[in-house]
Amino acid sequence: MKLIIFEGMDRCGKDSYIQKLSEGLRNYSIRHWSFPQGKNNDEKTKWQISTFHNEFAHFIFLRANFPNHVLFWNRAHLGELVYGKIYRDSNPDTWVPQLERSYSLDKDPEIFLIHLTADAEFIVKRDDGLSYSDQIDKKVEEIAAFQKAVDESKIINKITIKVNDQDQYRNFDEILQEIRSFIGF
Repeated sequence: MKLIIFEGMDRCGKDSYIQKLSEGLRNYSIRHWSFPQGKNNDEKTKWQISTFHNEFAHFIFLRANFPNHVLFWNRAHLGELVYGKIYRDSNPDTWVPQLERSYSLDKDPEIFLIHLTADAEFIVKRDDGLSYSDQIDKKVEEIAAFQKAVDESKIINKITIKVNDQDQYRNFDEILQEIRSFIGF
């Protein structure tokens, strides 16, 4: 079973690449994580921890029972190291890295982490109003935090792909081919 995790800021193409990769697959599922639920930071953190544990348990179940399944995670636990720290004043460093070890993500060669990134100015120009911030300084902070989270992740197979070249998206099919080669599709 393959677990393919897409991480990165909004407007980097995570949805589009997952959709394209899933075309023609018979046994797959897509899980998308977004804003945590709760009235305050403590409730949101508790919700995140519970949700992540449930999702990782779901992954373990699929891996044990459906060996030909492909599971796509559209943003996952590493996003919490970015958004939780920058926008919710939470302390994900105390529990997020432990998830990879607890659920053996650090040992499984069929887990792939794809980090899509872009320049801050490029992302801000394409903001759809649904992101945490549309400020360049915050996007710079997000970019650095995502790269740090990816670098520190213990997942064996990981890659960072920049999706823009100056003020344009790079060729979609070229990036798709790079992803396909990386995950063995």
